[in-house]
Amino acid sequence: MAYFDTTSAGALISHLSSDTDKVGALRDIIPAIAGPIAQVVYGGFVLFRISWELTIVVFTLLASEFVESSIRFAITFSLVS
Repeated sequence: MAYFDTTSAGALISHLSSDTDKVGALRDIIPAIAGPIAQVVYGGFVLFRISWELTIVVFTLLASEFVESSIRFAITFSLVS
């Protein structure tokens, strides 16, 4: 309780407001990330049920595209010297 005794009401309200904004941003980000992940998992399951060979080809192509775009991003923002 010493924290609340030594911290002003304005600072406490500021912290509360800031934390609330962070939680709100997280609430908006989670569906934006979870939706595409669920689509890939479900799509992979359906594709695997249809043809496991084609699933391997598709995920290999997706992985190579992901690596290429990651390298391009790193070079663009000078993360790799």
